Amino acid sequence: MENTSGLGFIDTQALFSIVTMSVIFTPLGAKVSHQIDGKKLKKFFALFLAVLGVLVLSF
Repeated sequence: MENTSGLGFIDTQALFSIVTMSVIFTPLGAKVSHQIDGKKLKKFFALFLAVLGVLVLSF
């Protein structure tokens, strides 16, 4: 089956999905990040990146 939702090399369905989720969750993420302590946020982000690194190396 052929993917017909693309515009050249751009998949328009993926583009609209990413843009929609970004518009919805950007204000929420900004609000939450201002409510969380900076040190905790940095530790969580470091843990998140470490987990992603392990996943990338394992696949």
